[in-house]
Amino acid sequence: MTSLAQATSHGMWLLQRARASKAHLSEDEQRWLGRLLYEVGARLRDQRSRLELEMGLRLQMFGSELTQHVPTREECIAAWIQLGNWEGAVKKAAYDRWPIGPLREESCEHRARNELAWMQAFAGTGELP
Repeated sequence: MTSLAQATSHGMWLLQRARASKAHLSEDEQRWLGRLLYEVGARLRDQRSRLELEMGLRLQMFGSELTQHVPTREECIAAWIQLGNWEGAVKKAAYDRWPIGPLREESCEHRARNELAWMQAFAGTGELP
């Protein structure tokens, strides 16, 4: 239910439609679509979940490809690497196998409030919200 409430499925649909339309658009229209995708991706990245961040990055990556703007593409790649580092830290902590129920429940509360800050805390780059 949480995943469906995050509107990432709409982002995926938008990305699929943009990819299918690319061949039929002029260069100016591709740049316009790229700017639009980049802005939608930026709004998704402002949210607090990993799914929204990931979908926002996908939209921004394709948007920067359409606009052929290298700095924004490099920024997206850096953010993608950072997300991978956060996910790696959560996996390394073996969070899914924590045996102490109350500790796990307390952590889930923080994760529900702000999943990105929760992941950053595992990576040692931030504190729990």
